[in-house]
Amino acid sequence: MLSQISIDTLNSGNGHIHLAKVSSPSVEEVRIASLKVLAMTLLSQVESLERELAANEVSELNLQKEVHSFEAAIIRSALAKTGGRQRKAARLLGVKVTTLNTKIKRHKLGPQASSPADVA
Repeated sequence: MLSQISIDTLNSGNGHIHLAKVSSPSVEEVRIASLKVLAMTLLSQVESLERELAANEVSELNLQKEVHSFEAAIIRSALAKTGGRQRKAARLLGVKVTTLNTKIKRHKLGPQASSPADVA
């Protein structure tokens, strides 16, 4: 969750008044969200490899290809988690927006690859 809403209740003489305030996520919350994305992506990659092994479709493991595939998967996951918002996805992944945008283009990930401006 990239934004947190907390509600403070104040007691006034004839009832309760609810004040909502929106605060930025803490460093810990961003780190937890990043680790969740990483864990889900790793699990997905492990399951994919298990299916390939079960079907005897694994011919050769190439480190560069596997890293490329994993990086694309984690970027897709971060973009999905943030509704396609590159700025939020970059924050979640701990990289600069320009770095994320370059990687999106390099991996040819969806419509974001053609529109450099993100925007939220």
